[in-house]
Amino acid sequence: MACGFLVLAACEAAFDVRWLVERQWSPAEIGLCGLAALMIGQLLAAISRRLFDASLPGGSQPQPDEILLPCETHHRDWRLPFCNFYRTMCLGLVVVATILMSGIVWHFLCSSWGQADSRRLGYSVLALLEAVIMRSRYLKFRGKSPWR
Repeated sequence: MACGFLVLAACEAAFDVRWLVERQWSPAEIGLCGLAALMIGQLLAAISRRLFDASLPGGSQPQPDEILLPCETHHRDWRLPFCNFYRTMCLGLVVVATILMSGIVWHFLCSSWGQADSRRLGYSVLALLEAVIMRSRYLKFRGKSPWR
């Protein structure tokens, strides 16, 4: 859900709309925004699961719970939710950076470069840096970290 809220906020920041921040929200609108964030987050989680597991070296890798948990036990490890979170946030932050960059292109085509575009560029670079960090955390939990 956090990933979905980041994508919604990036859409607002990229195209200078003020529908998310500068508005009075009714309970129904809050629920609708939360539902949209949840759906976006679930979609990104499903895409990241397919994308990351297929892109790891060695082809198709076992799921994180197969690596983190011994076969004898059926208890869930506390690290598994973090592994899923890092994977989803990595893709979500790449989507956020893409949305912010498209906002920069959109504003550049309509007008000249401004201070808001510099801020968007900084936020998109920061989002890409955070995505790299999330990817390395994901690989660490998967046991594929190059920094071990």
